[in-house]
Amino acid sequence: MWGPLSVLAQRLDFLSSSPNPRPTVLVLGSGWGAHAFVSALDHKQYRVQVLSPHGVRLNQPALIHNFPNFQDPPITHFNPSVVQIQDKAIQLKEDSKIVQGHKGPYSYDYLVIATGSEAYDFKVKGVQEHCLLCKTDTDMKQIQQALKTKNAILMGAGPTGIELACKLESEGVQIRILEATPTLLPGFSEAMRQRVAAYLAIREIPVQTGNPVQSITKDSIILKNGQIPSKDSTLIWTCGIQPVPFVRQLTGGGPLTVDPFLCYKKEIYALGDSVKGWPPTAQNARQQGLWLAQHFNGGFNNNNAYQYHERGRILDLTYAIFLEQGGIVWHIPYFLTPLVRWYMK
Repeated sequence: MWGPLSVLAQRLDFLSSSPNPRPTVLVLGSGWGAHAFVSALDHKQYRVQVLSPHGVRLNQPALIHNFPNFQDPPITHFNPSVVQIQDKAIQLKEDSKIVQGHKGPYSYDYLVIATGSEAYDFKVKGVQEHCLLCKTDTDMKQIQQALKTKNAILMGAGPTGIELACKLESEGVQIRILEATPTLLPGFSEAMRQRVAAYLAIREIPVQTGNPVQSITKDSIILKNGQIPSKDSTLIWTCGIQPVPFVRQLTGGGPLTVDPFLCYKKEIYALGDSVKGWPPTAQNARQQGLWLAQHFNGGFNNNNAYQYHERGRILDLTYAIFLEQGGIVWHIPYFLTPLVRWYMK
């Protein structure tokens, strides 16, 4: 949908070029990190191209919050001078400084990888065949269509799994949660885990922890200790994420390793879920995007490495909001949800 405008912008940029043309920054992705970076970048210094398959900024908590009344994810709008290209990056050619896409090659002077992540099945047999995922708007629509039985088993007791379980329960779905680790909400404080566990008990949403899924068949979930019949249940998998294929082929499987200045290799930077070492959250991706833009704007002379500042973690449990900050948990009135989310950006 951006093709003609992209070609026009490239030609206009060529006509207005000077003896010292602006270096081209190619940004892969249009999510929270990419949007923050491009918005804060000095476009008088750099010519910017954004390469993205869909051009939308997915907000997973909002997708769950709005279930089952879906809205199309918002298109990420950039500065009018930005060349937006709807294509998918498939290969990086470092020597020639080119990213190969399905539709053609794209050259760069600086590359920023902000491609986000996708659902990960941990190579558990049967997940792809028998489970629905929960990462995109398409996934949520498939969950809606499958829940005619009003009975679901949700695998994964992280924030996505807990929020989705509460939302489905509010829609009349009988749901249970399975978690491989000994506790729900890995990575959260003990106070948060206890508060949420008590709340789930009030909602009568059972959680079984410490029993990893070994495989999934047409009729059963095979656990490390025992199995659960699943023939008449909708199975939903929310157990993890992984980098997109473009990143995985660079690393052999995992996220990118960057230096304290978010540099992956010479003139190649990365942020958000594409890199390891920081929380895979929109909050971190946005902070990295803003920091990296200032690093570019200052001529890469910033001697202060990127530091993530935790503003808190929020769980939207449909009828209750819990905010964790510094190990302290607050129960926030539900009508203040928009204000809390704005503060945490």
